[in-house]
Amino acid sequence: MVLSGLIRKLGHQLAEIRERALRSIICKVEHNLIGYADLIQERLLFLRLLEWFNFPSVPMKEDVLSLLSRLVKYPPAVQHLVDLGAVEFFSKLRPNVEPNLQTEIDGILDGLFVLLSEAPVLYSASHQTNQTEMSQQPEILIGYFPQDKSNFQQTEVPVPPVVSQTVKCLKFSTFPWLPLTTTDRHVLSSNESSLRSSNQTLIWNTCELLKDVIMQDFPAEIFLQRPKIVQNLLSLLKLAFGGDGKHRLALQAVSCLQQLCIYLRNRLNFHRDPHFFSNKQDIISQNSSLSYCHEVRVIHHSPNPSPGSSSPRPSVVGRTGQRPRGDGQDWDAVSSSGSNSHAHINSRISILSPLDMGHIDLPELETEDTLELQFQQLSLPQFCVFILESAVPLLKTGSRQMIMRVLELLAEDMILIGEAISADIWDDNSLFAINMKEKLLLVFGSLGETMCYHKSSVDLEQTEMLLVHHRMAFVSTSLFAVRLLQTLLPVEKASEFLPETMSTALFLLSLDMPVSLEYPTIHEAVVAYLEQLNSENYSIYKRAAEAIYSIECTCNFLSDVGKEGEKNLLELVELADQALCSFSYHQHFPLIKEIICICSKIWKSAQASPLLQGESQKVFLHMLSHPLPQVKAETYNCCLEMVKECLGVHNVTKPVSSLCNGIHFLLHPKVLYEISAFGMQEPQNEGYADLEDSLGNCILLLSQAGSEAGEGILPCTTRLKSVLRLLLVKKLSVRSLALKLLAFYLANEEGADTKRPIIDARILSRVTNLFIVKKPIELKLDDRKELLIKLDTVEKVHEIFTSDDVDLVLRKSAAEQLAVILQDIKMHAAVKKLCLIDKIIEYLNECVGQDGKVVECLVQPCLTLLRKVLCADPAMRVSLSQQSSLLTLLFRVSLIFHEDCTVVTEVAALFCLLLFDEVSRMEMWYHLPVHVIGHHAVSPYAIVLPLSDFLALKPVSDMLRIAWNLSWYHGSDNLLKQVNSGTDNQEFLDTLKLSTKDSLILKITYAASGLQDCFCSIVQATAHRDVRAAVTRMSFYLLNDKLSLKGGIGPCGVALKSLAWHTVLNRFLQVLPACTEDEKLLIDIIHFLNKLMKEQRKNPSVEFLNWILELLLRHSPNPLLDLLVLTETQAREEIDDIRTAIRQQLQKELIALFNTLLLSFMAVTDRKCLELLYVFQTQLALKLLQCLRVTDAPHFYGLPSLERTLRGMAHLTAFQGWSSHSPLTRPLDICMKYLSGLLEVITSFYVERGGNAMSFMGKGVTKSTVLCLLHLSHEMMAHARSSEWISLWFLPLGSLSEEQTPTQQGLAWLIPLWVDRDPEVRFTSLGLGSALTTFEAGCVALTNSCQNISGGLWGTVVNILLDQSECSMVRREAAFILQNLLVIPMPMETIKDYTWQGPCVHDEDSGLSLIGKPALQALLYHCHFYEHLNQMVKHCYLGLYRFDLNSSAFVISEGRDSNGLDDSFKFWRAPSRMSSQDHDPSSLSTTETMVAASVGSAEIQPPVQSVVLLPEASRDQPMAQGEHEPTSSRPPPHSPLSAPLPQQCVFVTASLLSAICSLLDNLLVIAPRDTVNAFGKAHLIELLCG
Repeated sequence: MVLSGLIRKLGHQLAEIRERALRSIICKVEHNLIGYADLIQERLLFLRLLEWFNFPSVPMKEDVLSLLSRLVKYPPAVQHLVDLGAVEFFSKLRPNVEPNLQTEIDGILDGLFVLLSEAPVLYSASHQTNQTEMSQQPEILIGYFPQDKSNFQQTEVPVPPVVSQTVKCLKFSTFPWLPLTTTDRHVLSSNESSLRSSNQTLIWNTCELLKDVIMQDFPAEIFLQRPKIVQNLLSLLKLAFGGDGKHRLALQAVSCLQQLCIYLRNRLNFHRDPHFFSNKQDIISQNSSLSYCHEVRVIHHSPNPSPGSSSPRPSVVGRTGQRPRGDGQDWDAVSSSGSNSHAHINSRISILSPLDMGHIDLPELETEDTLELQFQQLSLPQFCVFILESAVPLLKTGSRQMIMRVLELLAEDMILIGEAISADIWDDNSLFAINMKEKLLLVFGSLGETMCYHKSSVDLEQTEMLLVHHRMAFVSTSLFAVRLLQTLLPVEKASEFLPETMSTALFLLSLDMPVSLEYPTIHEAVVAYLEQLNSENYSIYKRAAEAIYSIECTCNFLSDVGKEGEKNLLELVELADQALCSFSYHQHFPLIKEIICICSKIWKSAQASPLLQGESQKVFLHMLSHPLPQVKAETYNCCLEMVKECLGVHNVTKPVSSLCNGIHFLLHPKVLYEISAFGMQEPQNEGYADLEDSLGNCILLLSQAGSEAGEGILPCTTRLKSVLRLLLVKKLSVRSLALKLLAFYLANEEGADTKRPIIDARILSRVTNLFIVKKPIELKLDDRKELLIKLDTVEKVHEIFTSDDVDLVLRKSAAEQLAVILQDIKMHAAVKKLCLIDKIIEYLNECVGQDGKVVECLVQPCLTLLRKVLCADPAMRVSLSQQSSLLTLLFRVSLIFHEDCTVVTEVAALFCLLLFDEVSRMEMWYHLPVHVIGHHAVSPYAIVLPLSDFLALKPVSDMLRIAWNLSWYHGSDNLLKQVNSGTDNQEFLDTLKLSTKDSLILKITYAASGLQDCFCSIVQATAHRDVRAAVTRMSFYLLNDKLSLKGGIGPCGVALKSLAWHTVLNRFLQVLPACTEDEKLLIDIIHFLNKLMKEQRKNPSVEFLNWILELLLRHSPNPLLDLLVLTETQAREEIDDIRTAIRQQLQKELIALFNTLLLSFMAVTDRKCLELLYVFQTQLALKLLQCLRVTDAPHFYGLPSLERTLRGMAHLTAFQGWSSHSPLTRPLDICMKYLSGLLEVITSFYVERGGNAMSFMGKGVTKSTVLCLLHLSHEMMAHARSSEWISLWFLPLGSLSEEQTPTQQGLAWLIPLWVDRDPEVRFTSLGLGSALTTFEAGCVALTNSCQNISGGLWGTVVNILLDQSECSMVRREAAFILQNLLVIPMPMETIKDYTWQGPCVHDEDSGLSLIGKPALQALLYHCHFYEHLNQMVKHCYLGLYRFDLNSSAFVISEGRDSNGLDDSFKFWRAPSRMSSQDHDPSSLSTTETMVAASVGSAEIQPPVQSVVLLPEASRDQPMAQGEHEPTSSRPPPHSPLSAPLPQQCVFVTASLLSAICSLLDNLLVIAPRDTVNAFGKAHLIELLCG
């Protein structure tokens, strides 16, 4: 209640009341009277704290912000503030408060962005917090229930525990943020606006511009950081189903997105490359003050970093270790207010040098709200999933080209997904992961639906064209779906997450026989997922797979049996055994006869091995016991025919022994047992009797005959046994008849009138079910190891049982004891000698007598004794069964005791033993009163069929039908030949024959047959459309290779190496296109060839390369080269926009083809092929030169064409000797023409535009041009005989002043490139500098060109080399330049008319200047050169990648320079860096390097070290003589040219270290003593050797 009242008072109109309430709350918190757990539950509190700033009077602002900054550490507080719109509120409040409060607001915003679900990019894996920073941060509570020492620990906060703040599923999230100039922003905005136009032509042209220019100029991540263009492209995909040509716009959007995916992957690889890792900030932060863009900007290393330095937010917006703030108070920036104690006073350069042109447009950057933009950017995972969401539905379109293009896009997107999202996403409960999972599951569901759609469409009766379309779409979509599953979803999690539609699709795909054979690795993956998803479907697949294996064995067996010569019988038997399982499907009965013949042959031979006989017998027994009746019947029939063949009358003259050999396999006991115990039960004969059919009546007649006609056909005892057996049959009518027959026997029995009971109809009517007992007896005796009862004891019991003098009760007890004794089979031998059976029969006869009632108590134990004796004595059973008197005696006993179920059951059991010779399967007709253990209930050789009801499933039957034909014809090639021949095979059932649809599916799915079909279509084509359709299909097969394999050559690649397809395409490549349709067709063909070469680049086909090179080197006409440049006639033609677009596309495809062709030769060693390549290179060089010159004035270049031409030149000129193989033009002349054109381009696009260092527009042209120039310099070195060619590289030196006219020629145009924002441009341009400085003329020219730069060339290069924020490749080239400069001998002092003076430094204290070697030593010492080398060696990085996309994201520096301005500029705006004091610009010599220490000798001592070195510097940094550790925490003024070692992540690669060693070698030659001393002080030798 108290807290609620205080919170309400926070909104009071009186400021005093508000203040008191706030102070009270803060006081209670500080004294632990109120816990933060209490505060974070009060939503009104946060509302009142935000409203605090809306009152006219706002006291205690710092206290309010401080309280909020503490509260935002708790997720519930963050949620309240976000819901109240605190992010926007503080973003607007921030510019209106004092600078010190802006820091607090930044900290609050950092806290708010931790759980901001609307910005999924927050969940970045690219941020790693340094442990040192963690120790400096306030205590941070982890999770929803922090384990801290406050009262919060004891209070439950109602936050759902399933949602996690930590994102574990990302390998990569966002790229480092790249600010843009106003011009660049305008370009992107203009293109974004054009994409939203209703004008289809404008949208089309915009997409072309994006692909050809914008995406070449701008880094790919720009389009994620400013995602409107991407969002519009995704929206355009919806037009795929539209009419009026709108689907073409969707194709354009697909093409743009695919290109963007490729470039994003390139950028990922770029950022992974340790050689290009740079701590440089790409440009000035838009929120930072730019009023001092020409002022000095130095690194301010605060010992107490602000809260922003440890915020997790920078990882979201692409920055690390810095605050993206707009208050001018970034800790690396100097405030223009002068409040910072370490600020440097303005110092300006007197004359604008070429380097100043690189930043003349920087004020344009200040109008953009970077912070807001950074929270709108797309993370890489989001971009990938958005593409999946938007593109997968397009796979249902009816356009084959659309499906192929979409799949190509998805294939590139899938690669990015693998590099951005880990499989941990399924265990990640963060909001971001939950959102991603939902989207991915929808995508998987959509893919499953698409697969099922195309599969079902194939099954419908459609035209061949539609069937081909749907089949191709099904196969390719399935391959992509499985690869996507493998990329994202572990198999063990499939059952938990995959939707039902995908499960169904995978089941259908698992049963697709052609796909499983053509893409076995994909099939294995499908089966693995299916096993986890659906046990029933997996069981169907497994049984189908077993049946297919059996089918293969069947066909292989039949094939091998039919072969001539010696056969491997054991292998044949194994095949036969496996073949039996599929009989239920193929029912190819000739197989049975062949197997029986093999068995007969094996058993006929006396030399056959027991193993072979045993295996063949097992197969034969499987056939005899086969579950399919037709198989058993055919087996017995074949056996019968074989017996007839062997034992027939026609063999009467042959020896019996030889005749019987053929049926030896039938005479084995196991076979006879199978036949007697199971086979004979199949035909209904023995033991069968019935009134309802002729056979049963015949059997009954045999039993009746004796009673009516004397002995009749059968003996009397046999007839009696037959009648008694009928009492056990299941049919009541038969049992009733049996009782009537028995009445005759009993009435005519000897002494019948003296025996009980009297037989009449009344008695017989009551005993119809006499022997249908409920509890059968177990006919089983024990076999104990030891005798438990002594023999004499048995004899004594026997005496009691047989003695007439003993009382009946004792005799009954003795009988019962004997029954127990005889349960042990070992006791039977002893009892057998005692004539026990005779006494038992005596007692039974006495019982049925007229006075038998007296001994009735002995009947039951006597019957039990008799049963146990007969169970153990088969001979006695046979003997007693022939005594009809005993049989009637037992029946009379059962009639007397008909109400005693125990006695009746014992009699019934005795009848089973006496009436049946052996135990058999009688339960078919009889109700047996015993449990029989004598034989198997089911044949032990019976097999289980893999398929039963599932044959009715169409996918299963289709799979087996195709499998049968593939096995019968031994592979797809033979099968397709048979299909194409049109002949009909009558050897197997019609149900096994392929349908027309089956044949077409096979032809389409197999790459070899599909490609051959495409080639036939091309040869027979009568229109452009037919050829283009065939080429599209060929592209599908290439795409399938890419989708199905992670590496290697796929089915399409293998097929193309064996097929003679070159001649098919020759006619289109040897004739110039005559119309637009010709040009479109040629575009498709060239596009296909380009794809093919890309797929084969790792393992190129020399035959293919030779073929295409010979085409390219044909004499006129030579379409492929001639089409690069328009003829004069073509140039004068007035053509429409469509024709223009087609020609541009054709040129684009041609240059792309040539680029790929050149790259393919990296792995070629064939001499002929290489000779052709050399000639082609020069021919291509001349053509590209023509392309470069056909443009108009320099300011009106056709950008798309120029970009393409320059990229082609860059690929070409990378090869050594590219200009050397022209029969008409000298290599140097070609090089000079190239130089002229390239310098014109660089002048137009860079120099005359003021350097253009900060803008991305034209960056593609700049990069390609500089790279070409670098390659060109090496080519000219190889061909020039002197260094005179260096002067050809000079351009006029000018300035921005109109009064001045260029009077010098030089290399000043090169210098602005060294400070370009693109590290690749910096590296390449410095590489060009190192190439030109290989000659003395180049050194002199470059030095002269740097006269207007503070520090000159020497100071510039040294600063680049020692700049730890610069990437290793750039620093390496600076080392090479410095190394080249040291080659030229330099004086010890000033010498007039000496061409090369070397470096020049000026001592501001004494006013003295040094040149040559002394100046060099002074420069090195005052730059702390060797100390820097010490750190470089310590930080040498030998890894191949800066970060591994399979484990973590970027390795980001903790102390990265937060100044948004590219640090390269500090080299050019360096006068204020040269001194810690203000200087008059007029007093500076721009050609001198200034040092602060006095010059005492040629070897100048280093100044006092700064405290801003790396952490170990204070302990391990070697100190020069006279050097002291600073005692003050305040760093001294920066010494001139001191490149301090900031606390940041440094990547010094091995290549950079190698360049440093070469540089040191030159230094040892120039100044050996000084260099060796410096080595010792810096411990370089020990480090390098370690």
